[in-house]
Amino acid sequence: MLGVHWGDGTRVQWEVLRAELPQISNVKTEYFYIDTVIKKVTLQNTRMKTLPIFLLSFILCSCVTTTQYVPLSASNEVAADSTRIVILRKSPLGTAIKANVLQDGKLMGKTGPRGYLAWSAPADGNLSEIVSKTENRERITIPFLPGKTYYVRQRVAFGWLISRFKLQLVSPEEGEKLMKKLKKPVVVIPAVVKESASGKR
Repeated sequence: MLGVHWGDGTRVQWEVLRAELPQISNVKTEYFYIDTVIKKVTLQNTRMKTLPIFLLSFILCSCVTTTQYVPLSASNEVAADSTRIVILRKSPLGTAIKANVLQDGKLMGKTGPRGYLAWSAPADGNLSEIVSKTENRERITIPFLPGKTYYVRQRVAFGWLISRFKLQLVSPEEGEKLMKKLKKPVVVIPAVVKESASGKR
């Protein structure tokens, strides 16, 4: 049976195409309409192929959670002898990539898309280095001042193999606004930290 073939190997039979064509005698016009129908069907096929990719990206984004390895500092009130650090990752880019966040070489947690980390540390007035680590290492230095909260936005950019991250201090107003839109981290405190907190060795 007569049919039409195109690049991806799909075959549309002539009777199907004829049902889409007006009853006209001009052969060139019929060819024009055939081409239009083929493009229409091809576009539908393309959409069907890209839909699973979109759904997979959505699922990955939902599954990659933010994990924190130190106690969560959920309150905006900071003790007079402490400094509070909040890392904000708003972007859904890099859905399957977690970024390690370290304070002075200690792993504090791993951020996932649309998540945040929040912890407190002793305010000794010294400079402390916050590092975001994936394909690259992005550093920012912060003075740990008493009673101060620092909001650091973790921005995602495309890297050579995986996503690269940049750190940027934002105002308390912007930080609090962003934080309300993000997901709380899952707090997983290692056994060593638990023993230390309870006074055991």
